[in-house]
Amino acid sequence: MVHPRTDHRDRLQAALDVLGGKEGADQPQPWTPASFGLIKELQTQKLTVLADQFDWWIAPSNLGPKHSGRMEHSIFGVEEDKGWVFKATKGSKFGFWPHASPGTVSTDLDDVLGMRPATPGQYLLRLALWDELVPGLTCFQGFTELDGQFSIVISQTWLVGRNSTWKEISTHLRSLGFLPVRSSPYDDPTRWYHPDQDLALFDVGQSNIFWSDGELFPIDIIPVKPEPSLRHVLRSTLGLP
Repeated sequence: MVHPRTDHRDRLQAALDVLGGKEGADQPQPWTPASFGLIKELQTQKLTVLADQFDWWIAPSNLGPKHSGRMEHSIFGVEEDKGWVFKATKGSKFGFWPHASPGTVSTDLDDVLGMRPATPGQYLLRLALWDELVPGLTCFQGFTELDGQFSIVISQTWLVGRNSTWKEISTHLRSLGFLPVRSSPYDDPTRWYHPDQDLALFDVGQSNIFWSDGELFPIDIIPVKPEPSLRHVLRSTLGLP
């Protein structure tokens, strides 16, 4: 199994720059399945050229034993003594990206906020924000090809512990300045917003934030810098100007 590359931040920034920087990771407007497909294909082509130019391809055989993954990732390695595991996007999926539907007339927050498939650029932007939250936990490594599909490879620190509890999540995120964005006063919030940092966290859950040695680690959440309509919904829900 190959060792994670230590220049992951420079590589990640180079990949984002090829796609037009952080602003280039925005969803096409207006969003349609066809426009999304075109953007995803164009970004994949640009990242493929980048991988060829700098030899950022990683052979699947060099990632270690393959294990069953969750959602958009296949997991490789899973060896405690190595100190890390590899995750690779699978199929044509690059996770999800939150959006707001400002034209929707509803008092139910779940009707206004939703998830769409993410582009490769949005997945990379998610990694950049992830690294700001917990530096060095999740690192961009390069690209590979799985079952004939273009795939982004990341490494993640191997953690020994358990899923966190909702109480632990709430205490931890509130201590960092995040506020819960609830659909109901009785639910366990999966969305959080930091007003000062203008940073939102989605897909927060017990299995996505891991407890290890007395600390909490977000191993599979979706951090975003919200676009205007999403920001408006988050702030108005919280009663913020």
